[in-house]
Amino acid sequence: MQQSVLCLPIKQERVLLGLKKVRFGEGKITGFGGKQEDEETPTQTVVREMREEAGLTIEERDLQHLGQLTFSFSAKPEWDMIVQVYRVDKWRGDPGESEEMKPQWFAFNEIPYSQMWADASHWLPLALQGTFPSLHFIYAADNETLASVQSLT
Repeated sequence: MQQSVLCLPIKQERVLLGLKKVRFGEGKITGFGGKQEDEETPTQTVVREMREEAGLTIEERDLQHLGQLTFSFSAKPEWDMIVQVYRVDKWRGDPGESEEMKPQWFAFNEIPYSQMWADASHWLPLALQGTFPSLHFIYAADNETLASVQSLT
């Protein structure tokens, strides 16, 4: 299973999410992140991905690890992943559009869940409140619909 990260920049009851413009998840609103490269730690991956996708400079020490999510895609097992989720409230720079993502701030109560992966409404509201369930999401054959959600805690 591939190892990935996801980062949620938080500022004044708002979260920075982005419209994914290319590749996996294209057309969906999501957090920032991606695959962990061979020699990287998860926090190093977050720092790199935030710079590449949103133009933000963050320090590893400012990341707060929230927890872990597991994703299984029955029709595309090569998409299966374990994702370490982080939040950050300190960075340098202003969010900017990249080749991969178009950043946008959302108030916690105005997150467009209908434009996100089906799993987001299960864990993101809790993560924004400071709690985090370890969950396993199993996607159906269409790779869009959730077949099941299992608690890992």
